[in-house]
Amino acid sequence: ESIGGESNASIGTSASGNINSPKPKRRNILKKQPRPCLTCGQPTCAAHSSPTFLKRHITICQSCAYLFELDFLVDVITSTASDPKECQKKVDDLVDCYDRAKLLLVFTAKYSDEIASALETRTE
Repeated sequence: ESIGGESNASIGTSASGNINSPKPKRRNILKKQPRPCLTCGQPTCAAHSSPTFLKRHITICQSCAYLFELDFLVDVITSTASDPKECQKKVDDLVDCYDRAKLLLVFTAKYSDEIASALETRTE
């Protein structure tokens, strides 16, 4: 018996003090944590990343990957638009939105250090 009334067997040692059970698995604190999905923010390891995006070193989980598939976009546009002209307008609006997002990301990437410094020194 050990202090507190627990038997030594419950903690994996015999009466002589020898360890009789395998060591518990240690968490590897040096292991790199998975990167978050760019869409939903959930940690996403390589096994749960979309293979299509993973080839381009973009972290998108398999659950969010369908949002970027052509079939999904076509289904959304055709289900919300009643005639071909309305579908074309929705496609044009979508392309315009993607173009603006790309320009914003290119600009932000180019000036990211300056933007980060400005945000860090800014106080309100």
